[in-house]
Amino acid sequence: MDAEPWGHEGVDVAELGLSLIRPFDMSKIEQPPTTIQELQSCLSISTYSIKIRGREQGKRERFPAENSKLVKAEDLEKALMEILVSFQGVLGTPGNGKRPPTDATPTPPLILVGFDLAFELRSLAKSFSKIAECFASWVDLQELVKDAAQLGSTSPSLRDSLTALGFGSIRTDTGSIWKKHSAAKDTLRIAAVLLGLSLRDADQGVLPLTFTWRRKWSTAKARQQYRGTGKLFKGLPKPREQFPFTARVDLLDDNDGAPHRKVTAKDLMEIFAAHAPAAAGSLKRGVSGFISLSSFDSLNEFVAAVNGMTCEEYGGSWAAVSFFDPALTPARTADELEEFNKARQQATILEKRKLRKQKKQGQGQGQRRENIPQDESASNPSL
Repeated sequence: MDAEPWGHEGVDVAELGLSLIRPFDMSKIEQPPTTIQELQSCLSISTYSIKIRGREQGKRERFPAENSKLVKAEDLEKALMEILVSFQGVLGTPGNGKRPPTDATPTPPLILVGFDLAFELRSLAKSFSKIAECFASWVDLQELVKDAAQLGSTSPSLRDSLTALGFGSIRTDTGSIWKKHSAAKDTLRIAAVLLGLSLRDADQGVLPLTFTWRRKWSTAKARQQYRGTGKLFKGLPKPREQFPFTARVDLLDDNDGAPHRKVTAKDLMEIFAAHAPAAAGSLKRGVSGFISLSSFDSLNEFVAAVNGMTCEEYGGSWAAVSFFDPALTPARTADELEEFNKARQQATILEKRKLRKQKKQGQGQGQRRENIPQDESASNPSL
């Protein structure tokens, strides 16, 4: 299992990847796999991606749509339970992976395997207690890699662990340093580390792990690696092209329609945290401001849910209205918005290059005209 985090708390999930591995006989694997394709031919493995509606994170590694689900946050546990219960059903008696269980057959135990499982375990403890009950035990492969490589307290990355186990001839197998990973594809990489460690002989010695360069983030940058960490503004979130899916919210008093008090953008972010806002902006007066969502559908759902809703924090009721301007962008999802803005930025760069080139050419032609000798008749009026 691998999960991508969402928000400040460090427990909410934006995307969850799951790879289900049936029991396998290691003695039948002649050579350890060194590519993800070889891994999938060695194991009977099914991989799923579950993304949370309204928590889109922009462009990431691609994963087949037929094995992807988009669910509401409150439906994530149910979707996971359906997958896990179905998997236990087809396992049958441990070892054969084919015969379905009978009434007399005990439910096969499942083992949760991950790499640096801290976030996944926090999420299970807080939000997914039913899922936690499905697992008999858990294994953090990062700890096993540390032992195999004798690293002490130093923690290796998933990418470096894969490279140490022979992966990397195909660049996409180990994942990009720069591009955001797919949680589902990371579970395949975790499965590769699992099999690679399982097939290592005791006499192979220390795992030859080399640390590669990693991006270093400031504290502020680290909090902004994922959408949903929340950008705060005074006024309307800007630039508008980056935050087109925005709604204005105003808290109105039940009696005279007057706002209660001033709130900050951070206050608004916390009040509407359940809707996973991408940004919030405060106004100078009253409990009013702007909330930006990650997609057009999320914006419409937000307005429908919030408009007329009672505010538990301050009393009164909310008025919410969409500020979406279709002239700003044709995009309707986070991925489309990122692609559109990237294309527009590239077009702007090309246009500026073109103008600079034209300016240089114009300056060059002017200099050449200055250097051309004047006609003799023009220089001597008496002729």
